[in-house]
Amino acid sequence: MKGVRSMHVEFVEFVGAGIALWASGVADEAPADANIQGTDLVRRLAMVAGAEPVERLVDRLVRDLWQEWKQSKRSRAVLATHLAALPGIMDTYRLPAGQFMVGLIAARKAMRSGGNSDLIAHRLASDIILKARSVGAIENAGLDESLCFFLLARMIGSLLAQSDALSELRPALEICYGRNLRTSTNEPSNDKSSDLTVSAGETNAEQPGPIHPALRADVVRVANAWMIPAAALDAAVTADPACRAKATPDPLTLESKAALVAELQSLLQVAASTYTKGPIAAAIALTREQLERGELSTSENAIGDAASVISPDADNAFLTAARVIRSKLAELVGDLKSAARHLAGAVASVATSDRLQKCQLLLMQAALLVEEGSRSGREQPLIAATQIYAEAGGALSEEANPIEWAATNVALGNLLLLLGNREHRPERFLAAALHFKPAVDVYSRLQSISEWARAQYGLARALKGTGEFQGDVVTLEDAAFRFRAALGVMTRDRAPEEWADAQLGLGQTLVRIAEETGDGQPLREAVLALKSALAYADAVTSKLDVTTGKGALGRAYVAMAAHEQDETLLQDAIGLLEIVLSTSSRALSAAEAAGFEQVRGTALWALGERRASVRLLEDAARAKLNALDHFVEAKNVIAASRLREDLEDLAEAIDQLTAPFPRATFTRDAANAS
Repeated sequence: MKGVRSMHVEFVEFVGAGIALWASGVADEAPADANIQGTDLVRRLAMVAGAEPVERLVDRLVRDLWQEWKQSKRSRAVLATHLAALPGIMDTYRLPAGQFMVGLIAARKAMRSGGNSDLIAHRLASDIILKARSVGAIENAGLDESLCFFLLARMIGSLLAQSDALSELRPALEICYGRNLRTSTNEPSNDKSSDLTVSAGETNAEQPGPIHPALRADVVRVANAWMIPAAALDAAVTADPACRAKATPDPLTLESKAALVAELQSLLQVAASTYTKGPIAAAIALTREQLERGELSTSENAIGDAASVISPDADNAFLTAARVIRSKLAELVGDLKSAARHLAGAVASVATSDRLQKCQLLLMQAALLVEEGSRSGREQPLIAATQIYAEAGGALSEEANPIEWAATNVALGNLLLLLGNREHRPERFLAAALHFKPAVDVYSRLQSISEWARAQYGLARALKGTGEFQGDVVTLEDAAFRFRAALGVMTRDRAPEEWADAQLGLGQTLVRIAEETGDGQPLREAVLALKSALAYADAVTSKLDVTTGKGALGRAYVAMAAHEQDETLLQDAIGLLEIVLSTSSRALSAAEAAGFEQVRGTALWALGERRASVRLLEDAARAKLNALDHFVEAKNVIAASRLREDLEDLAEAIDQLTAPFPRATFTRDAANAS
């Protein structure tokens, strides 16, 4: 890493402080002054665990920081000053262990679901910076607060992303800190309550039926990986109707359930350290014991009973915490509606002055409603979530909480995109763009490069949706510009899944521009982008939507054939589009099916005219009629009107080939009837 070497000590010291912060989150709190002895910690780790894994980890963390730093365009002297000062700030104003653990679990869950941990890193960094700001520590040291936040958030984000590698070094960390290794929570036990199977004839309200032997091994493996009781994970899987509907839940479902159990344990641990006496402490202890045994409904009752006898005036904070815990327990068994309701109660119990906590709870509630809407296919929860996201954004100000404010706008923009695709309503895409644009501006001002790229990508998708629906070339060109801007940061090495998704979006947008303008210039870039994304999807297990990618590639071939007079391109396009329409891995929306059928009809029409084939022209007419039906279903009046004109022209082409025996009357009549 040329350019880093002159500041190598400051970088390693800072990264070492970050490793100490991570260590304090996964076990007992790190020893005093641990954060300001980063270089010594890295050296001791290398001696205990071996130089190679430690050097590899430190190199990754330093590389991430350096790449982000180069984008910020600040001087190296300023960087060195801040890197040297931040470990002391982290040590003095360190996070509670439970708080970091909750963030670590949330980040792991987000990343395993295909998301990222940046917002979580920002929240943790904000808590440290706000503590230091409250006593003037940053100002007195002559530091730039925004730069401190930038470096700290980047470092925490990298730590969260490298959590698996850090977990492998945990035994060495324990030795470096002189602590005994914590024993696994899933050691073999003679206690009947830890048995994952149910004897013949035995009834258990928490477990509707015996667990499948293959799943039993998966449950134990995942529970051990997350350091949670296997009985709790088993109870969560068997109580969730969505899991019971499958013979074997997918690995991501098990991981998500495990993350929830771990998060519940951390929340209960924080509550236990806060409330040490009286009925609240007893209720928390009982809830923890029942969670360990997998008695989920009784643990929910225990914490609920404790909250019911507490006056809001006596302990409002406990009522909020109890509601959050009950929400997590409901989510654990798949009752998303109840989970969202408990969070609504938590929001109501938050002090009016605590705007940030209110916003965070509202975001959690909205996310649950989005998940419920996605699972059920119903739009009502999604629409309710848009209102809650809007309320969350209103609870904050851009000036006081720019990161959280921008992230809320991005979340709402993504939800509006989802609704726009479901409802086929262009106003949803317009509304989404209005939320992404200010987020882009905030991230640009804060020099938050990764978040800026994701907001640009969201804005590009919103503009693409608007431009496609209206046939607006100017809007489509703006969308292509935004996709390219996002791809300048979302490289294949740093964010392969996001890079591939953005390549698909760019390719689809360029194809549509070529179709609207008749200009063949964008097509070669479009084909390159689409083939790159599809090659990535073929090479790895990816969540990428290859359906739309293959469809867009077929459309590109049709448009290119019009310029190059190449029958092979038409044949390839027809083959691709027929595969998409007949063997799609998911249900196509009416708008998608309409677009693919329309272009397939265009390709058949062009091939039919070149070969003077009535059969091909009639196939083209049938494809166009299918497209018309789908456009009508999608309520796209503009596209349906254009397609009726196409069908009239196609009917005339068939008549010319079949004269004096016209055979295209059925086509014209069907078009008029539609």
